[in-house]
Amino acid sequence: MENRLGCKGKFWCSKRTMNLCFYPKFLLKPIRQGVILKFIETAFLLLGVQLRINYNTKMNEEGTMKYQSYINVTNDFVKGIGEYLQKNQIPLDEVVEVFAGDGKLGLQLGLRKNDNVSDLLLFANNDYKDDVNENWTREPEGVVAESAYETVIRFSAKKNRIRVLLMGAPPPANSYYCPSYDVLKALHYCFDGEILYIGEINSFYFASPKFFKHVEVVEEDSFNNLVVKNYDNSTGYFTSQWFEKPVEVQPHLLKFKPCMDKTCDCLDPSKISKDVLSYTESMVK
Repeated sequence: MENRLGCKGKFWCSKRTMNLCFYPKFLLKPIRQGVILKFIETAFLLLGVQLRINYNTKMNEEGTMKYQSYINVTNDFVKGIGEYLQKNQIPLDEVVEVFAGDGKLGLQLGLRKNDNVSDLLLFANNDYKDDVNENWTREPEGVVAESAYETVIRFSAKKNRIRVLLMGAPPPANSYYCPSYDVLKALHYCFDGEILYIGEINSFYFASPKFFKHVEVVEEDSFNNLVVKNYDNSTGYFTSQWFEKPVEVQPHLLKFKPCMDKTCDCLDPSKISKDVLSYTESMVK
């Protein structure tokens, strides 16, 4: 989890963007009525200033915008995912959410608690708090405390199948090691599964260049009609004023794609096999 740094006064900076954003002082009042907000938005537009106000957020006592999750989890979106899975005869037992945060998406979808929803829960540490996760339960019920890679290894060792891996706004890699790439590769060699990725393709806000280099987009009409069209990317954290311009977040169906670089590890599943074997052996001790 990436956290946001708050600076004194009316200036704020984001670890995801490292941009400074200015909020007019009067907008920091806890205005909650949609009519007034719409009037302010229109007035700024007439002045030639595009002001984005998210009506699906809360405000804290200081009047700053509060977002409940990094992606926009709406009832229509969750319902659309459920209908897509049902249409393709994919049982919920074979759907897993990683980088799940407080587990809002996976648990609302009906995934099995304490099994099919996981996150490292780094946000439980004060050093990882930001405006989105600061009010999350530190130990969310139903969320397994483990990495995305460990989740896939666990499922493989227990002979449980993963057909679809939910991955909403995976954090950007802070070094050469990319957890998103590791879970992508493990999912491929263990299950040949697909990733329902919610984010922007080839974006430095999510995952890593190595991750995007090793995926291909799966074009499927039912996915576009039931999932993509039900995701509202006009509001939410990544459209907020914390960002210089809105991030084009939307659902994508992805598959692992090996690259042509002979020095790349994408063709070598040996570590994955060893980790599955090690986990299997640990279960019988």
